[in-house]
Amino acid sequence: MLTRSERIDLAAGRAIPAIDLIEGDVVRLHQGRYDHATTYPIDPVELAKRYAAAGATWLHVVDLDAARTGRRSRRHARARHRL
Repeated sequence: MLTRSERIDLAAGRAIPAIDLIEGDVVRLHQGRYDHATTYPIDPVELAKRYAAAGATWLHVVDLDAARTGRRSRRHARARHRL
């Protein structure tokens, strides 16, 4: 899931990777639109491990449910706890 340039940037400490979550699923919004979300078939913990293996020492986890509604989902809380 990481490109070569992303791995280089992480190794050099120039990027902080982010994992965006909706209902505990890893997603990416297109232009910030919730109705244009792409869901990725990867466990957030597995993705965090990949980022760490690529050299990341920090991780930004975004709860998009809470950002939209003001309340955290239970699935997100469980995923976040596992990270």
